[in-house]
Amino acid sequence: MTFKRFLLLIAFALFLGFCLTRSSEEHLRLRSLTLQTLSPLFYAVDRFSSLSEKVDVNLQTPGSAQTSFDMLVDENQKLSVEREKMLVMAKENLELRKKLSFRGAPQFHLIGCHVIGRDPVSWWNSVYINRGTQDHRSLEKAIYRQGLPVISPYGVVGITGVVSEKMSEVILIVNENCQFAAQLEECREQGIIQGEGSVREGNPQTRMRYIPKETPVKIGEKVFTSGLDGIFPPGLLVGKVLDVRPSIKDSYLEITIEPAFDLAQLTELFIIVDES
Repeated sequence: MTFKRFLLLIAFALFLGFCLTRSSEEHLRLRSLTLQTLSPLFYAVDRFSSLSEKVDVNLQTPGSAQTSFDMLVDENQKLSVEREKMLVMAKENLELRKKLSFRGAPQFHLIGCHVIGRDPVSWWNSVYINRGTQDHRSLEKAIYRQGLPVISPYGVVGITGVVSEKMSEVILIVNENCQFAAQLEECREQGIIQGEGSVREGNPQTRMRYIPKETPVKIGEKVFTSGLDGIFPPGLLVGKVLDVRPSIKDSYLEITIEPAFDLAQLTELFIIVDES
């Protein structure tokens, strides 16, 4: 367990027992107050981790420095490949936006943010970002609140959860509390994305619900937001179909979706904020 995760686990445990007996409204206020109280700790741990990495680099021997340099060269090559993939993905996303009449959607603002922590109890449920209500002043007419869509250059990440002055929670799409409307790329069938709340074989996944059994869904087929939920604009990449099977409970398919981004590598994200 890393020092950063250890501190987050202690902080989370301190207030968990106290808030379990509160009403939902009180619970929400308490969580917001807790985020506000703990935000200096999150920022301090984040800065400490960054400083530790820099100090470690400065203390390297010539041999280890050469090894690090070689690793950086390899990483640069990998990033170049990822950049090309991202450009291709952006082009595909743009084409689908045109098909879904994305130009008719309301305008929105994007706010960049940095991940400064994760849920210490469940690594895949949520992350914490360095944005909060104090950023309202710089948004002009835009509104920052709970329930806003959060994306990365690779696709949909989740929605904002509890919001405090200096930091906020982001509920990831693999969390069972994150739901939104989506559409299959090829068959054009629409359904609801809902997190599974668990990790299968080490890979966080989500699922697509309410797709009729007779729908010809293909493995590897891409899934995009449909824009019908009033949360996400249409045409944003959600992921691809990993598994399809008939449900034994109802007349729908059980579709497993692999998210378009690596949940273990979340660093820089974007929040889509409302126009007033």
